Amino acid sequence: MTAPTRASTDPPAVVGRRPPGPLADFVSRVWLQPAGAPARGRELRLPTGDVDLVVDVRRADILVCGPSTRPAVLDGESDGELMGAVLRVGAAAALLRTPLADLRNQCVPLGELRPAAAHVLARRPARGGAGARLATFELALTQLFVGGSVTRDPVASRAAAHIQQRPGDVRVDGLGKAFGLSARRMQQIFRVEVGLPAKSYQRLHRF
Repeated sequence: MTAPTRASTDPPAVVGRRPPGPLADFVSRVWLQPAGAPARGRELRLPTGDVDLVVDVRRADILVCGPSTRPAVLDGESDGELMGAVLRVGAAAALLRTPLADLRNQCVPLGELRPAAAHVLARRPARGGAGARLATFELALTQLFVGGSVTRDPVASRAAAHIQQRPGDVRVDGLGKAFGLSARRMQQIFRVEVGLPAKSYQRLHRF
């Protein structure tokens, strides 16, 4: 679909895209909200079970927002530039080296968990258009995930994808057996790598 033509005096809009190359194995989407983007007002964000990295460019603040089980009311008012990345299952746990269940329903400074990672992402974006600034952000993310030899848990990735594709048909109680694991072991994998029990993750995607 072609975006509507905007007058040259209109404020910039939020932009997002799927990252290129190997980074796409770890990050499903990157986005940028330029300073002066149209305020969207208060809006309801439904939980998805995703983990997000959010960078306030002006303040150099970097938050990691863990998987959520409840809706959140967002204030669309922002006077600064924000950038973010939606991480794939397994990527956040491997980067942060902490069980994602410990981050459920909360956002914490990345520097408290991985100071070195926060330092990499604090790199100021290139000047120019949104595409150039996103490209700089993607380079920093690539340094973290690809250059840092981060390895996603293959079982967590496959099990989560299995639920995402057919959330109404998957028998969560038998998910471990389908992957040659005990139910207890599968529960542990979801706690660490996803941050939610498998049944909760299934309910989110079914909804």
